[in-house]
Amino acid sequence: MSTVGRLWRNHKTRLRRLIDSCKSDAMIMKKRPKEIDLKEWNFLLKESHLQYSK
Repeated sequence: MSTVGRLWRNHKTRLRRLIDSCKSDAMIMKKRPKEIDLKEWNFLLKESHLQYSK
């Protein structure tokens, strides 16, 4: 189970780097990976924004 958790954290970190490298919201939406549903992508964006504001 720890392997699954580690893989998830690594994947989420790669996505956060992708988001952080974008200059605008339009660029973030354009770089959304095809395998991630739009609702899931928006949830991740909202979650990452909340983490920055804490």
